[in-house]
Amino acid sequence: MKLKNFLIYLVSFILVLSNCKSDKQLTFLQDFQDYNMYVFSIQMSTTLCLTSPKVCEDKMETVPKNVMTIHGLWPSVIGEKLEDCNTGDQIDVIIKDEDLQLKMQQYWPSLKGGDKSFWDHEYNKHGYCWVQKYEKDGPEDFFGMTMALYEKKGLDKIILNGGFEIEPGTQSFDYDDLRDKLSGVVAHNFDMHCTNYNHKQYLIDIYIYLDLDFESLDSHVGTTSCNKSKPINLIFR
Repeated sequence: MKLKNFLIYLVSFILVLSNCKSDKQLTFLQDFQDYNMYVFSIQMSTTLCLTSPKVCEDKMETVPKNVMTIHGLWPSVIGEKLEDCNTGDQIDVIIKDEDLQLKMQQYWPSLKGGDKSFWDHEYNKHGYCWVQKYEKDGPEDFFGMTMALYEKKGLDKIILNGGFEIEPGTQSFDYDDLRDKLSGVVAHNFDMHCTNYNHKQYLIDIYIYLDLDFESLDSHVGTTSCNKSKPINLIFR
């Protein structure tokens, strides 16, 4: 009798937990399908190499000179922080399309470690939301779409087309001057982000704000991490 009561209690407890988990999953599903903008982050590869030159040395051989590589395309909610998209078992990113994989190695590499772990992170934290929202098949769809968007918007050429006098080495710019140069080639609402190294400030990321149709989200008010009163350094190759 005691065993029977215990089993009844155990089954009831499991059902309660299961219902709680289902409710939580449903709420999360609604949350990430309700995202209302994207942040497209592109990064200055030469700045990243300041802190990990040994890793970068080999990687930079495959990265075209003076391009800003992809950091990620991040589904976001205006005014709020979106949680990680995939809260279950981590999905292993496998790119079977050889042409896509080659482009990602050139324009979406990890400059601090292995490409595979970087792509796994970007997909599980961000890309999974887009795949679920639009009922796509998986990682290859997300990465292919993002690469196509990067090329279509000319984000690979903003340094080359930005009116810079490109010579190997470091050049310094005032905040307003640098923003004006970039505004001429980044046809969207954006913010610049910087990092400090050896007491100098370097451009590391540009955040481009897009709506769900991947057009400029001009109504979004972002913030910069750059100190506007200090010079911003760019390293050209």
